[in-house]
Amino acid sequence: MEIKTQTTKNDYIDFLKFYYFKRNLPGRITLLFLIILLVSLNMSFRDQHNFWASFLLVFMTLIMLVFLLSFLLPYLISIWRVSKRFKADDAVGIKTFSLVEDGIHITEKNETKFCYWKDIKIIGKSDNFIFLRLYNKRNYIISENSFQSTIEEKGFFNKIQTQIQNNKFGNVNRLYSRGWFGLIPLVGFFVGIWLIIEGAFKYKDRKLILIGIASIMFTVIFYSSLIYYSQYSVQGRKNFASFSQSYLNSLIKDIEFYKSQKGYYPDSLEELESTDKMVMIYDPILNGKGSPNNGKFYYKKLGNRYTLFSCGVDEIPNTSDDIFPSMDNLDTSKIGFIKALNLKSS
Repeated sequence: MEIKTQTTKNDYIDFLKFYYFKRNLPGRITLLFLIILLVSLNMSFRDQHNFWASFLLVFMTLIMLVFLLSFLLPYLISIWRVSKRFKADDAVGIKTFSLVEDGIHITEKNETKFCYWKDIKIIGKSDNFIFLRLYNKRNYIISENSFQSTIEEKGFFNKIQTQIQNNKFGNVNRLYSRGWFGLIPLVGFFVGIWLIIEGAFKYKDRKLILIGIASIMFTVIFYSSLIYYSQYSVQGRKNFASFSQSYLNSLIKDIEFYKSQKGYYPDSLEELESTDKMVMIYDPILNGKGSPNNGKFYYKKLGNRYTLFSCGVDEIPNTSDDIFPSMDNLDTSKIGFIKALNLKSS
């Protein structure tokens, strides 16, 4: 069977818009949305006092990354490749596709290339074209007007599709090895999405879907382990001690500034947020609302003075590892801070 077709640069651009932004769009969006939702929930649940803010930030960031890496960037790269092949918008590419036993002879400008069946990744239909996508990312499109009848078009399409299916197992084996990229945190997340889409919509291959899920889960487990290590392990909390010290040093200045503006010290740390939304009243060592003092630094107003401290690595207030603000470079006679222990704080 031999088919001759003419295509312009604009034909290829229209095809690429279909391929990246319309093809299987409901299924792709649904799958990506569910994956992003699960990952966003997993990455946000630790920040309990700002859960929804963290969730929305992670969710929107992942959506933008997925759109960039799965849709926009591949589309732009393909447009660049098409531009290299066509010198002008009105340039016409005349190609002849000859189907033989082992593959397809593709003749263009008196040059013939041979494409084996195993090199074809997918055959599909857009609004006005039949398209072939190879594993080397090369695309070929054939106008429906190139066929003399609907029967000829279906015969051409079905023969290639049958050959792709016959070579399916050899092709999908290539993708199994891509699962090793799943061991790279974050990169593996996007590789996993790609493998799931390929396994679900192209190859209908359960093993490929499972490899994709495993790649995504590795990234989720990796970052969840980091969060667990930093917030639950003793060594992880020790690593945050320096941050607690820095925040305390800054917080005491916020308290004194509040006094200079209001004429009195705040009854609670939350009152500081009324004058400065960026003030940090939560102790990095603690783990949110389920931790002592709901994750905040310990503070208590004592008449015209106050005490302020972190409960330290042991997460128990009024013990030897409590962390107090540093008094270096501060005139202690002009501030109300006192280092008071054994007080219930708010």
